[in-house]
Amino acid sequence: MSHKNVSANTVVSSYLSGLCSPRAIHIYTLLCLGFALPASLAIAQTAPALAEPTTVTPELADAHPLRIGKGDVVSVTVFDTPSLSFQDRVDEAGFLRAPVLGAVQIAGLNTQQASRLFEEKLRTSEIMLKPNVTVQDTEYATQGVVLLGQIKSPGTYNLPGPHSLYDALSAAGGVTDTAGPRITITHRGDPEQLDVIDVSSPNYSAIQRSTRIFPGDTVFVSKAEVFYVIGDVGHPGSFYIQNGKPLSVLNAIALASGDNDTAKYSAASIKRKTSAGVVSIPFNLKNIKKGKETDIAVLPEDIIILPRSELKVALTTILPGAANSAIGTGVTAAVIR
Repeated sequence: MSHKNVSANTVVSSYLSGLCSPRAIHIYTLLCLGFALPASLAIAQTAPALAEPTTVTPELADAHPLRIGKGDVVSVTVFDTPSLSFQDRVDEAGFLRAPVLGAVQIAGLNTQQASRLFEEKLRTSEIMLKPNVTVQDTEYATQGVVLLGQIKSPGTYNLPGPHSLYDALSAAGGVTDTAGPRITITHRGDPEQLDVIDVSSPNYSAIQRSTRIFPGDTVFVSKAEVFYVIGDVGHPGSFYIQNGKPLSVLNAIALASGDNDTAKYSAASIKRKTSAGVVSIPFNLKNIKKGKETDIAVLPEDIIILPRSELKVALTTILPGAANSAIGTGVTAAVIR
């Protein structure tokens, strides 16, 4: 029986010698005997001192922008070596404690960079010749996606893993009626690089679904810019240019519940702020309605003024029966032209 065991161990050692270094065979034997896990710290102490985390060059950079953070639960899988595979939480200093290797600093790396770092450590520690390591961030400590600004239900939403901008906005109930022309996304993995989405873009729907949102990101929806309609309209006041969609004078008057019959169409104007100061842009509303004048685009902070015709008011109040007579109709038409 003893002879057979020795032969089996010899075969295993011969097989391993073709794949691993002598040090790896020693560690593997300890793992098989059950000594490795309880004595992992002792083994780590005898191993070569762990150097500072490898500086990741641009060539090693991954397109995945999300970085491993403190408090994340990380899974490390060493191919065909379950005894070296493990899952643990990154500590407050950014280290992950690995069997045999000890503490490895991985906070700030993405999963691909962390995988390559573990492979390098296994090689330089002479534990494996050709390690194949996969690192996965299975639980983000900062899982919440923060949605702010013109959101129906602003707040922090748990969206583990990557999602689209559409998913994030839907989770918060969508945007409000006062949403503006821009959505700004700050990524946890790269806070210096902002993504600014133009809501007025003709392919905005496709952009919503293709823009990726990761745990820890912040989405801010801007507020719509304002213009004003005053004078002889149904409901004068301030109005929003919703979602940055362009508006014209006719659109603006419609939002104000239309013009009144007593409005003086020929005296309408727009007060507009420019770098040179406030300018006045006159227009004839009746001509625009008839297509005789070009409809004017409305800009943020524009003030559209549609004055009242006092003569029309007088005709409708002092001469209420004039409109029913041929003479009255002729007089009215002559006066308001």
